[in-house]
Amino acid sequence: PFFGKEIRVSLTAEGVAVRCGNEGYLQAWKNFTGYRKDKPGYLLYMEKGAFFFIPLAACSLEEEQRLDRLLSSRLS
Repeated sequence: PFFGKEIRVSLTAEGVAVRCGNEGYLQAWKNFTGYRKDKPGYLLYMEKGAFFFIPLAACSLEEEQRLDRLLSSRLS
């Protein structure tokens, strides 16, 4: 529903929260099967061929380090 729109993503203890204006949803950590970090960003897998992408360009170095710790504790 948010294709082509600007969204705000927050990673919480519960999961990945997505907001776009007054709408949003939460994807719980239990729904993710794993993740991969590559040069363009993070791929958070929900199933084969379905993933949530977080670009490294959208993260400060501090945010990237926090994200590394969070993902390794939740999805490894």
